[in-house]
Amino acid sequence: MHTSIHTLNQLLSEIFILYTKTLKFHWNVRGQNFGPLHAMLNANYLALQNQVDLIAERIRMHGELAPGTCKEFLANATIKENPGVNPSDKEMLKELLADHTTVINALKKAVDQFNKENAQSDVDFATGILQEHEKMAWFIRAHLE
Repeated sequence: MHTSIHTLNQLLSEIFILYTKTLKFHWNVRGQNFGPLHAMLNANYLALQNQVDLIAERIRMHGELAPGTCKEFLANATIKENPGVNPSDKEMLKELLADHTTVINALKKAVDQFNKENAQSDVDFATGILQEHEKMAWFIRAHLE
């Protein structure tokens, strides 16, 4: 498997797990900040859902098949699930911020790798997703202040 495909599979897995966690937290957020957090998490999981689809399509554009099962995603991701754990709103945000940081770091590595491979369209693609994660992380940090 080409290095770009491995990197895209990794990104797909990380973001899919983050998407699932964000959706779970959207469903289960509670407390006095319910309204704004519910709305922010809704926007985030929709953006992540779109990213997952775009990355899978990018893998297909490279001529490979995209992974598509939770088992595959969990095996490829460094972000972990916490089944049965429903943290407070502040702990949810801390966990999501840590996960976005993981994705941001993975995307920065991917951009460097794609640059080395002279794959400009992959650089542009990953940079766009990176910018979205940086913005989501900023919003989460603002809620934690």
